[in-house]
Amino acid sequence: MAAMETVSEEARAVLRRLKEHGNVLIVGAPATGKTRLLLEVRQAFEWTPAPSYAPESTVPLPAIPEDVGAWLPSPERLQRKAFETVFHQNTRFGEILRAREARVSTDGSEGVTFRISEGILYRASQYAVDPDGTALLIIDEINRGPAVSVFGPALPALEYDKRLGDDAAMLNTTARFDLLNDNGDYQPYAFPKHLYVLAAMNQADTSIEALDVAFLRRWEPHRLVPDGDVLLTHFNLASADGELPATPTSHEDVYRAAVRGWTAVNKRIRLGRGSEFEIGHGVLMNGEPPATIEEALDYVHHGWRRIRNHLDEVFFGSVDGLAAALNVGGTADHPIKRETEMFANDSVSYLEEPTLGNDTLYKTLRAVAAS
Repeated sequence: MAAMETVSEEARAVLRRLKEHGNVLIVGAPATGKTRLLLEVRQAFEWTPAPSYAPESTVPLPAIPEDVGAWLPSPERLQRKAFETVFHQNTRFGEILRAREARVSTDGSEGVTFRISEGILYRASQYAVDPDGTALLIIDEINRGPAVSVFGPALPALEYDKRLGDDAAMLNTTARFDLLNDNGDYQPYAFPKHLYVLAAMNQADTSIEALDVAFLRRWEPHRLVPDGDVLLTHFNLASADGELPATPTSHEDVYRAAVRGWTAVNKRIRLGRGSEFEIGHGVLMNGEPPATIEEALDYVHHGWRRIRNHLDEVFFGSVDGLAAALNVGGTADHPIKRETEMFANDSVSYLEEPTLGNDTLYKTLRAVAAS
């Protein structure tokens, strides 16, 4: 791990929540940086202090900076390891803990043998039981799997105040659940104190069911929100305010139009669907932004396509909502038009959009950004 001063304040905040609460859930709109934050937290968690000389000791002792100990989970433990998984629709309890697997003999003999498979949560838990061990389990896309049934009877035991003691001893408050042992029999099992779980979810994903309240209350939330200041810094803009010319005179005009279009879209999404359906600043960030007009248009084009696709999903089936989000009709020269035709004796509305090239992109952004 690099020097600890390279860890961002956002990552330190997540690590501090893990230290205090054990289980943290990162929640944010698409493109707000959830995956980037998971990676940074993982790298910081696995940091091990360098040994320092202590005259009264026969061996060098690890030196833990005071500020690091304030936010790093289990800083005194030197065997640190992160485990990672992604939930999906078919994730099951046995896949993350322990399951009995049937194996057909391959040596020609008849019969079926059984073995116990170890899931990633179980492996992380066992690692954290060791006297000098601590583990971080990272679960991305946690709401894409049937999370409640995946954790099943283990969910109450995962709560941080229901874990084993510091030395893995059973406490009066420790919650246990039945788990298969190596012989295939069920026996009580409990999670250790030095196991930490960090999950991430996109609350706006309309293709999956929301997690229930009983599940969510066992996690400390850490919310990521769209941040226009990040975009201003990325594009090296002092501000996105000011008149946008009819045609761009510099790459800065293009980037100001992009930031203002993105800001306007998110405002209308908040009004029409709610803040959880916004799209993050990362949608317009794709490497170093170029400094010519044509290259800037190419650069923004990629992000605008993603924004446009996101709007289709957010306002699926609602031409009114989509037209409002894009400010169609808000300016006389808006490239996108709303048309109405008769179909099966009904009046049907739709949006007529030009092929989006660099010549129409700036005009579209400028019209979308208009108040």
